[in-house]
Amino acid sequence: IIIADMAKDEEGREAIKTLASMIGSTDDFFDILEFISLGDDEIDPGESDDTAFLFPSGLQPGSDSVLFPSAYAVVAPNLGRTFTQALKEAIPIISRAKGAGTKSMGEYARTVRKLQRDAVTDIQKRAAARVAKIAFNKDTFKGILAVSGRGGLQKIRNVLTCRYPGQRNSPLLMLGIIGYLESQLFIPSTPSNVEGEEDEPGQDGSLFASLKDDEEEYQKQILELQKVIFGAIPGFCQASKNPKNESALISQAHGKAFQLMQLAILHAAKRDIIGLEVERDVFLFTKTLDLSNQNYDKALIYGRDVDILEKGKNGEVWHEQKSWKGKGQTGKLNFGVTPWKWRSGARQQRADADFDEFDTKLKGSAGHRQFVLDHVGAGLGATKRRATPPSSNENLPIDVEGFEWQFQKFTTGKTANKSKNPSRSNIVNSFSKLPTGITGGLFRGHADRGSMNTDSITIGAIGAILAILEDDFKAAVKEELEAEEIFLNAE
Repeated sequence: IIIADMAKDEEGREAIKTLASMIGSTDDFFDILEFISLGDDEIDPGESDDTAFLFPSGLQPGSDSVLFPSAYAVVAPNLGRTFTQALKEAIPIISRAKGAGTKSMGEYARTVRKLQRDAVTDIQKRAAARVAKIAFNKDTFKGILAVSGRGGLQKIRNVLTCRYPGQRNSPLLMLGIIGYLESQLFIPSTPSNVEGEEDEPGQDGSLFASLKDDEEEYQKQILELQKVIFGAIPGFCQASKNPKNESALISQAHGKAFQLMQLAILHAAKRDIIGLEVERDVFLFTKTLDLSNQNYDKALIYGRDVDILEKGKNGEVWHEQKSWKGKGQTGKLNFGVTPWKWRSGARQQRADADFDEFDTKLKGSAGHRQFVLDHVGAGLGATKRRATPPSSNENLPIDVEGFEWQFQKFTTGKTANKSKNPSRSNIVNSFSKLPTGITGGLFRGHADRGSMNTDSITIGAIGAILAILEDDFKAAVKEELEAEEIFLNAE
């Protein structure tokens, strides 16, 4: 029925060819059939008068149909068109997925059916109906292909069913973000309007576009994106820095999920993103004379892993993402941010730059160290990890234009057990203190300023990400967030 609806125009017929090209075996055919069957009227959403849930993907009861009497269903006019657009936009992902495309569709359908079978409460039934409702949406389609392509078929079930204490991002939201980012990796270059002028890197608008002339680095960053995706969903997280510590794993999931959100927001804002988890080294001097003469052989070298690296006009821009909860409803931080002691931790230096970032007992002091090192990077510059430093009296090779720290804004859970972010004023107060064990003059010599740059700290709401999602997918995400008691308008 859906295929017949797609065949009404030329674009739909091309989409049918795409669908047919995905079939290489009987299993492929049945996977596609199972996926398309999500458009039937057999899905029970629980007690609801909302016909959009009773017929989730656009099918409506047809009492006037000759071929399909009221016991069956007919396709709403927009369903074939919706699926056509989904296939059209997902063609690059389908091509990269090769034979996994049909298997991804089948696994999504099987996951939905399992959710339906396991649903007992009305809330669970509505959740199952919700993921079926947006099955033919292009954001969904891109998402399921991206997730399976990066982590295997079982990851589709992980991302749709993952639940953990204090969750700050819903499954559909994560699916939409992952699908969006995957689709942005391969965007055709936009021709220049000037005759004879070649397109410059970054003009094509795709993610990591400025790296496309460096195939090795480009592929490395695609792999880093995959690692961040894995970390955002505990069900298929590759590894925690504390693999036996569940709280560390959850803390990592909060941070990585917010990192994905900010990556999507920055890219949509046309910021030139050139890397994730990029390793940089910064240099700390213990004596003013060594700093003045730039005697790098006398410096201590500290590693800094940059969450998101942007190519600015006058150098790199370092972006750091934090998803920290506050203490109850007070707006205070849930742990202390101890000012970092200058030169401490030299034994780690570059070996494991952010070794304690997800340790719930150490993350406060680790955050302050990162903040200090970002100031030093912006003041003196940096090098790639373990690069040979320049000779004395020479500047470091990497200019750092500035840095931006984004903290997630959220409220989750019922009133009695509500979790929310700390206020910006309390975060700023905690990070405004200079490191200990250093004079103001020596710090100024490193950071080119005498105080901590707290203007670089912002609070970001989850709602900002919704702008990149299609309207009906966005509506499903909003409904899911409300059901999961994850509130967009957190204070």
